[in-house]
Amino acid sequence: MSPKLSVIIPTKNRSRYLAQAIKSIIKQTFKNWELIIIDDHSQEDIKKVTNSFKDKRIKYFRLKKGTGIAAARNFGNLKAKSPIIVVADSDDLNYPSRLKITYNHFQKNSKTDFFYGNMDIYSEKKDKKTKRWFQPYNQELLYQINYIPHPASAYKKEIFQKVNGYDESLKVSADYNLWLTFADANVNFGYTKKTLSILRLHQGNISKEYALRLKSHIEKIRQKHKIKKQDISLALVKKLAVPSVYKAFSTPFQKKLWFN
Repeated sequence: MSPKLSVIIPTKNRSRYLAQAIKSIIKQTFKNWELIIIDDHSQEDIKKVTNSFKDKRIKYFRLKKGTGIAAARNFGNLKAKSPIIVVADSDDLNYPSRLKITYNHFQKNSKTDFFYGNMDIYSEKKDKKTKRWFQPYNQELLYQINYIPHPASAYKKEIFQKVNGYDESLKVSADYNLWLTFADANVNFGYTKKTLSILRLHQGNISKEYALRLKSHIEKIRQKHKIKKQDISLALVKKLAVPSVYKAFSTPFQKKLWFN
């Protein structure tokens, strides 16, 4: 029987988190899934972690050379047997109802091509979990900021292939570029207020170097989609966004990242 959902997890040297990520998929209330692990040529023994679960729904692939996360996701998506791709990360977690909520949404809303929900954020440094609220799709707002959480998203494989997948030249923010590409193609977006996943903040994704690279890639993506700098405005975000999203993007760090 073919899986109804394909969960794709690319990873590179994240073995300390990967087992927890896999467990969060195994514990899903919806059982008809496959989990594809793409090892982007890690120095760590990712295969050992994957094989320890003894679950035939879990499939492991190792890339011959490090290609980057966007390329790893493209590879994994091509291997998927389901018509629906569920995005997951090797250092994040998924609530037990995530796959059921995702599958039910696509079943009840046949025109939906892309689906996302809310997520919590866990700070490793503070050992604290907080709520992070997002909002229903607004195309004009998407051209201002990326308010769609990658680790809480899913999309039809057919639509993904039509737009040629993730841009492999982008080492970060390939998700934002894909969302804008979907928007350009008038893809149908669906949203739920339910919380689907937990994003883990750790030293590997909150470093100063990472932030600088993120800003440069946002600028590159805007150029690619012909978004002019003079059209970007925090005031416009305040007008278009729900209060919680506006608040999240009006912190000093986010203002420097998106509006300076």
